[in-house]
Amino acid sequence: MLLLMKMMFIRTRQMAPAELEALLVSNAAVQDAAVVSKVDERRGELPTAFVVLKPKQLATQQELQHYAAGI
Repeated sequence: MLLLMKMMFIRTRQMAPAELEALLVSNAAVQDAAVVSKVDERRGELPTAFVVLKPKQLATQQELQHYAAGI
């Protein structure tokens, strides 16, 4: 399952794409993640994560955003 998610700020600061990828992959439900930049006219560059979940695992975009933000 491929899950597309957008995140503006992680832990109140911006993170390097590789840092965010490593953080997402540390989640038990995530098999792989790739982070790219997306240009937003109002906010500048926003990281966008493409996430592959492990077989038989479920995780919502909101759950992974909270995980990455440390909430």
